[in-house]
Amino acid sequence: MRRGRIFIFLALILIIGLAVVAFVFRQTFTPEPDVVQVATVEVYIAAQNIPQGETIVEELLKPVRIPQDLVVSVMFTTDQRDAIIGKIAKFPIDQGVFISTAMVSDGDLASGGPSWASQIPQGMTAISIPTTRLESVAYGVQDGAHVNVSACFLFVDVDPAFQTQLPNLVSVLTAAGGILSKDDRTAEGTLTLGVFPLS
Repeated sequence: MRRGRIFIFLALILIIGLAVVAFVFRQTFTPEPDVVQVATVEVYIAAQNIPQGETIVEELLKPVRIPQDLVVSVMFTTDQRDAIIGKIAKFPIDQGVFISTAMVSDGDLASGGPSWASQIPQGMTAISIPTTRLESVAYGVQDGAHVNVSACFLFVDVDPAFQTQLPNLVSVLTAAGGILSKDDRTAEGTLTLGVFPLS
């Protein structure tokens, strides 16, 4: 009985000892994996909310490091600091958003107003077009949709002498010789009543 207990204790001690030796061996002699160095680039993000029409200053920007393969050409890197300072925000930019070339402008933008106002090219003016529920493609046109705007004009030929739409129609009345006086009749015996535009 005692021999059986001693044998069990010895077996447990031996198993625990082997486990400890194996753990120490793995920790000591296992080579550490090679650390791959990833090239990073510093790009600018908004350090705080930037309202529309605000001039970009250094206090509004924060440089962050991202892997070089994630950098795109529209981002501003820290090497391009002079290219972003002094620009104008086209629309509100939230804190933490990467600053891109499409978000800023060289021109002067009025602060406030709708964000789509910055999409109107300089020298152009947007006008409102009245519409109804039936004319608005059954609510199919929503924010972000691209639409074609067509303008229709009616072009007509105008007679320069009468300023009427061409062709002119001339009504002629031919009267019997005994009804009209000699002063009212023309040499051919006809009386011209007038010129009427074609409507």
